[in-house]
Amino acid sequence: MSSTRGEVAIIGGGIAGMALTLALASHSIPSTIYEMRPETPLPHHAGGGMMLCPNALRILDGLDLYTPLLAQAYPFDYVCYKDRDEKTVDRYPMGGEAQFGYRAVRVFRQELVELLAAACRE
Repeated sequence: MSSTRGEVAIIGGGIAGMALTLALASHSIPSTIYEMRPETPLPHHAGGGMMLCPNALRILDGLDLYTPLLAQAYPFDYVCYKDRDEKTVDRYPMGGEAQFGYRAVRVFRQELVELLAAACRE
């Protein structure tokens, strides 16, 4: 029995589509991204900010994008919930190198998109 490898069609050039393309490329599997929106430069803050937890950072690290991302990101370990008097009422762990292997980060969505797009073009 023989098998042939075809090209994978990825519908959507967002964060998941580009990450999938890079993951497939790391296994020498060709793919093409199909995206309806034209590629136009957007301000770095377009789309707002994102919080990325250790599981997402582990994937980006496997794609060799973790270190470049850190140059644009703001690391943190906890999300704090405060009342109207600004008193902390709860704290939720989002990251931490000792516990999770990575600190969580905040980053503008467009900066992550541009980082992934540049890696896909290579």
